Amino acid sequence: MNRRQFLVMCGATGVAGCSASEDVETEATPEPAADGGSNQNSGGSQSTQTATPEPTATETPEPTPTGTPTPAGEAQITITAQSLEREEGEFSTTTYAAATVINEADAMSGQIELRARFYNDADEVVTTERAYLAALPGGATWQAVVPVLGDASQVARTEVFGEFNAVGPQTNPDDVSLDESQLEITERETFVTGSATNNRPGPLSYLEATVLFMASENVVLGSNYTNITDLPSGESWRFEVQWLGTSWHPRNAQSHQVFLTTNAL
Repeated sequence: MNRRQFLVMCGATGVAGCSASEDVETEATPEPAADGGSNQNSGGSQSTQTATPEPTATETPEPTPTGTPTPAGEAQITITAQSLEREEGEFSTTTYAAATVINEADAMSGQIELRARFYNDADEVVTTERAYLAALPGGATWQAVVPVLGDASQVARTEVFGEFNAVGPQTNPDDVSLDESQLEITERETFVTGSATNNRPGPLSYLEATVLFMASENVVLGSNYTNITDLPSGESWRFEVQWLGTSWHPRNAQSHQVFLTTNAL
């Protein structure tokens, strides 16, 4: 599985619009130069020949080096903003890290794991919490929330970082159909109901329905999933997926996406 790390470089409280750097866990292999020798145009000083060229010779400029592009079919995830927030509730206050996570590639990512490290005024770590997203479509944004689960009275700032699977899941196989799905919102719950059918000639050993809860077409709030085993040929499965996010986010859900997989994500 192709797993990469990303990290926000400016982790101060209330930061917005920060650039993020990506740290690929695999070792980089230098590309050979065009003539098959070593590539000397890699950012260091270059040695030059002192011999005078022949009058008829024409110098060919070396190409300008460029950054390594994201391979086709891989996601490119960055964190562009982060802040420490406090949400006043009827009976308590929730403290959380808010982060804007963007997939800058066309390909869907695999699972994203965010970690928020919370510090006190003495710059000591109070706690580290996590949040997960099953996948992020190409060009989409995840408005992530990582709440403090314990006592947050000493929290003064946060830093958000994490990792992701660069290659997304194989979704919506031809022999399994998503028949319908519907987003439902009540005073206390937000959930999606739907149905899927096994169109294979034989039983389906595993089927998973993953739901992205959306604030708009390209803004994801969170995800959840459910599954079934041993679905007979020609039979339909009725599923329900609840949004298990924070109490104030469900009211912002306006739409959803469902994708089916025959392997666990």
